[in-house]
Amino acid sequence: MEIKDWPLCLPESKLYRELAQLDLLENLAELNMFGFTVVPPEKVGPPEFHARVKEAVVKVVERRFGKLDLAQVLAPAIELCERGFPVSHKLAAAMAAEHESLAADPAA
Repeated sequence: MEIKDWPLCLPESKLYRELAQLDLLENLAELNMFGFTVVPPEKVGPPEFHARVKEAVVKVVERRFGKLDLAQVLAPAIELCERGFPVSHKLAAAMAAEHESLAADPAA
């Protein structure tokens, strides 16, 4: 069975198109294999619901941890990028296979 045949991911569905555009269809198969179900946001609730949930989460996080400026938020990620970090063999192989295309893309 192909991913495009899954009821959740018919080729005309928004989720399938987005995943295909981002080249993440394999990730969807992995999630499914481990028992996770990917539910498109529009199936969970209307955009207003998502906005209210996001607002509530941001308020809780700010209350617990305070507000951080962008430099503080990005500092750990920048350090990881500069020093490196361990990855799985699968991710390392995937990155090695895409090295040329990643190196050629200034946004990557």
